[in-house]
Amino acid sequence: YVPGSDDIRSELALPLKIGERVLGILDLESNRVNAFGPEDERLLSSVANQAAIVLWNASLFAEARARATRFEAVNEIARAVSSTLDPTRLDRAIVSQLARVVPCDRYAVLRYDPEHRRVSRAVVLDARTNLAHDGDGLDWSYEEGLDPATLVPHRAEHFADLSTTAHLAEARLVAHGMASML
Repeated sequence: YVPGSDDIRSELALPLKIGERVLGILDLESNRVNAFGPEDERLLSSVANQAAIVLWNASLFAEARARATRFEAVNEIARAVSSTLDPTRLDRAIVSQLARVVPCDRYAVLRYDPEHRRVSRAVVLDARTNLAHDGDGLDWSYEEGLDPATLVPHRAEHFADLSTTAHLAEARLVAHGMASML
C-alpha cells in the first residue's frame, strides 16, 4: 500500500489480471472507514475482470498494428528496391521506412567498396528533423573499422556502449560525426 493522502480511510484494490499476468490494479479509495463491503467487492471484481479483458485486447491490437507497420515498412523497402536503380533513392527509402518502425535518433546507410577496401557514409536521416542528407564524402578503410568479411549474414553487430568501441571508425566517425551532416 502506498498512501496517497491523509484523508483516505479505506481502500478497495482489485487486480486487473488475465490468467497469471497482472496488467494493473483497479483502486478505489474513500475518506470513510469501511466504505466498501462484500457487494462492492463482487461488483468491482466483475468490472476489474472486464477491464482486464479490454486492456489485454487493446494491447494485442496495438501489438498487431505495430507488427503490420513493420511489415508495411519492409514491403516499402522491397518496392523501392524493385522500382529504382538509383542507389541514393534506395538508401533514402530504406532509412525513411526504418524510421517508421525503429525508434532511434539517427539512421544511416554505409556503403562498402571491396575493390578499394573503403566504407563510405551514403545517407543519414535525423529523426528530430526527419530530413535525410546524402553522403558527405566521409569514408574510412576497412582496417579502421569493421571488416565486412567478419560480419555474419542476418546477424547484427551490437554496440551497447560506443565509448568502449571508440577505436572503430564506425563509432568514431559515424556516431560522433553525424552532426556534421545536419
